[in-house]
Amino acid sequence: MKRNYWLCKTFLLITIGLYPVVTTAFANTDELSVTSIQQQKSIQVSGTVEDNNGVPLPGVNIMVKGTTNGTITDENGKFRLTVPAGSNLVITYIGYTTQEVKAKQNLKVTLMENNELLSEVIVTGVARGTSREKLSFSVEKVQKTALKEVTGTSVATTLSGKMPGIKVLPTTGNPNDEPIIQLRGAISFASTDQPLIIVDGIVTGGSLKDINMEDVENIEVIKGAAAASFYGAKAAAGVVSITTKRGSSLENGQVDVTFKSEVGASWIGFVPERTTAHGHVVDGNGNITSAIENDGIWDNKYDMSHDAYDDFFVPRLFSSNTFGLTGRSKSGDINYYASIQNTKNPGIVRLLKGVNRTSFRANMDAKLSDKLMLSTSNMYVRSHSDNRNISFDDIFYADPNADFTADNIDGTPYKINPNVVSTRNNANPLYTFANSRAESNSNRFLGAYALRYQPFEWLSLNANYSIDFSHSQSYSLKPKGNLKVSSPDGTDRELGSISTSSSNDFKHNLEAGALFTKKFNDFNTSLKLQYLYEDDKYESVYGGGSRLAVSGMDNISLELADPTTLDINSYGRRIVSNSYTAVFQGDYKDTYMIDALVRRDGASVIGDDNMWNTYYRISSAWNIAKTFDIPHIDILKPRISYGTAGILPAYGAKYETYSMSAGSLYGASQMGNAKLKAALSQELEVGLDVRFMKRFDLALTYSHKRNTDLPYVMAVSGITGFSYQNINLGEFFVQSYEATLNANLIQKKNMSWDVTLTWDKMHQKVGELGRPNFTSGNLYINSNETYGKLFGTKFATSLDEVRTHKDIKPGQTAEDVFTINNYGYVVRKDRVGTTEEAHMYVLDEKGNNKKVYLGNMNPDFNMNMTNTLTWKNLTFYFTMSWQQGGLLFNNTKMYMSFAGRNAKLWDQSEKPWVQRKSYNYTNQHPTESFMEEATFLKMREMALNYRFTRNQLASIGLDFLKGVKVGVIGRNLFTLTNFSGPDPETRTIEGGVLNGIETPKYPSDIRTVTGTISIDF
Repeated sequence: MKRNYWLCKTFLLITIGLYPVVTTAFANTDELSVTSIQQQKSIQVSGTVEDNNGVPLPGVNIMVKGTTNGTITDENGKFRLTVPAGSNLVITYIGYTTQEVKAKQNLKVTLMENNELLSEVIVTGVARGTSREKLSFSVEKVQKTALKEVTGTSVATTLSGKMPGIKVLPTTGNPNDEPIIQLRGAISFASTDQPLIIVDGIVTGGSLKDINMEDVENIEVIKGAAAASFYGAKAAAGVVSITTKRGSSLENGQVDVTFKSEVGASWIGFVPERTTAHGHVVDGNGNITSAIENDGIWDNKYDMSHDAYDDFFVPRLFSSNTFGLTGRSKSGDINYYASIQNTKNPGIVRLLKGVNRTSFRANMDAKLSDKLMLSTSNMYVRSHSDNRNISFDDIFYADPNADFTADNIDGTPYKINPNVVSTRNNANPLYTFANSRAESNSNRFLGAYALRYQPFEWLSLNANYSIDFSHSQSYSLKPKGNLKVSSPDGTDRELGSISTSSSNDFKHNLEAGALFTKKFNDFNTSLKLQYLYEDDKYESVYGGGSRLAVSGMDNISLELADPTTLDINSYGRRIVSNSYTAVFQGDYKDTYMIDALVRRDGASVIGDDNMWNTYYRISSAWNIAKTFDIPHIDILKPRISYGTAGILPAYGAKYETYSMSAGSLYGASQMGNAKLKAALSQELEVGLDVRFMKRFDLALTYSHKRNTDLPYVMAVSGITGFSYQNINLGEFFVQSYEATLNANLIQKKNMSWDVTLTWDKMHQKVGELGRPNFTSGNLYINSNETYGKLFGTKFATSLDEVRTHKDIKPGQTAEDVFTINNYGYVVRKDRVGTTEEAHMYVLDEKGNNKKVYLGNMNPDFNMNMTNTLTWKNLTFYFTMSWQQGGLLFNNTKMYMSFAGRNAKLWDQSEKPWVQRKSYNYTNQHPTESFMEEATFLKMREMALNYRFTRNQLASIGLDFLKGVKVGVIGRNLFTLTNFSGPDPETRTIEGGVLNGIETPKYPSDIRTVTGTISIDF
């Protein structure tokens, strides 16, 4: 026993140095009190404090009545305290009614809410689980109602519309793809970095879509460096932390079994409007020819008895089934959660299979002794994905009445080219789907294993090991013998191609730490020390070839390809990181809060000269309502925080690289950079949290973020022998204004009504660029200017805009040559009303088409509303989002215009004759024509659920059931917008940057309605 005592004491002296000295200085009064108590007979008391829903409460004050002896509960709501026999314990917690209980072993205390909104507990970015009232910086949390009433199809969709300062931007609607998550705007003008993802403490870079949302207990989000400093060099883009269910809230001996099924349909919500008119000659038999009429006017109507869209976009069945088991041992020493789920989401395109995903989870906490706790989290996911894809503009380019399901000349289905008018010479997408294979199988395992040893009430030691391993195999085949568009009779056929790939990604982390907690009279303190080792190893191999030896859909071997066409390559990388973190939290009488953090990070991807970096945070808050009695104000807490975090460079960015062929080096590519840094994000956050009238919570937050030393790929002089180099340059600023109002409007016995409103506004600016100004598409990136400015060409509407036109000869004026036509645009006088009539562009002083400012791609503001209305056992829930402003380049509209398919620009059939314009007039495409405001009002999710209680079920002979919930769920039910593209939220990444462009890909405006039933045994 003495040996263990001295080992622990030695460890403490090594790890915290002067901390015991400080402890002694503050604890003199306590020691006198404890000494006098120990003269009496003492007992050791332990227990758990929970809320009325069985959720453990951390940070609850436990005091021996009439003394200063006390403690606080840990992150699992547990406490241990030595007290005089016969003592009473006074248990207090903000937002809950104070309780007084008799001191005894294995106490289980349930605190009831004091008619106030729920006090949420935050575990992300802090030394220990902390109630929101004690936080001195902003951490958002998805409300449990949202998780319960509408289980999201993924973590990303669950975050949409739930909190301010977050944008979830889909790039496509393909079930295999994931959206982009932005927290407090962009972090750079040169890259689009995603938040750090943490699952049950596992720092992972894997896919969010692998997470079964039925397993999720809560989701917490850190939006900036002011709070994300805890995670150092990877966290400048924010943090999304997911905690899964564990069964810790159950009563001893309780076991719950749940089965949930959700089945419904998905269909496309919006398709771009096409012209149903054309300008081609119709022969005597009524057949459309390829020749264009002399007037060049698109006013001949198609026979629209068949709609090509209906061949391609079809409603499909969506299903998800989950079985869950949750339990707690009779002794309370073990709690567990296990589940299995299968989800099938084929999407909304005919013939495609989408994704079929099966996940397994097993979590457990076991108390091995009074001082030792073991926790495990395990997830295994197997996914089969259909990766067949096409250019979706083939659909939008097609004749609007094309029959994609018609047979070919040889009798096979899906006519290789069903178009008559369209000059797009790509294959019928349905033929491509039916006559090709592209699929992948992936397996992923996440495991976390933690030991926590608590030798003393004030000390907890932990060691955690986690694994994130994924294996993926992909295969694609375009068989030999497929038809060609150029040879629909089959005289000349495709030679075929095949490819296969395999990859392994193995991440594992080792963490060791110590948590010190001590209460000095009214001063609560926590100190956490942590070491983290991270190792990420990735390997892949690829092989592909063409000119296949045999035909058929079952070829799976590269040996069937012509050896001269084979391309075989491999890739490997390994990233190692080390970090040391110390974080201190303290509060005095739950009134004055302070937090301080320092973290030292080193990562192998950083240049050798700058491999180690230091990050820090300092924050404080003051609950004024605890100091002054303010009528109807329960919490009035101003807070301020300043912190730093980083952005790691890409793997290999610091090295010299060379091109290789046939085993020989033949050219230099990338110049090395030993001075390459991790980018630095510095953020100041100021906020105010208010709780008033015991029904309302208001949070106001302003943040100012400065990101510097941003990663950038810069071309270098040819004299160096290299093409480019990864460097650090520039600075980028983001100002964020955020507001959240939670309101408990009605709270009665049989009825409640809760509403959450969020609002945010961002202002983004490029600082000193460190290089000449440049463009990315229509996005202009200039030093010391607002970020998001879009420029492009524009039709002239004033003669002053064309005075430098080359058609104005010496001695002439613009008035002599040009006029304003009946649509308000500048045209040549001599061509008005002819087939040669055409728009004039706004010109610069040299007579070239001028790039003019068209607007900003960033919205003016975003607003969301979540509503939960409950009457008896019936609950109505919805989430709605409003985005105001923001320009978006409608690429779908542009592609359709190039093909003569956009109704607004081409269709003349419904116009009076004097307003009809010819091909030369309609076939002009300035940037302005495709820039549209992306304002929208979107119903993200809606649910109507009814819960049958155990008594109701027993009354009809189903007394073996604990409860049943049935409901209807709608997702993305409608979008009100003037944007003429598929979805005003869709974005495209070009050159690593979100540059205000929508692209015709798999449509993301997909509606889903499902029925759901959940049965508890």
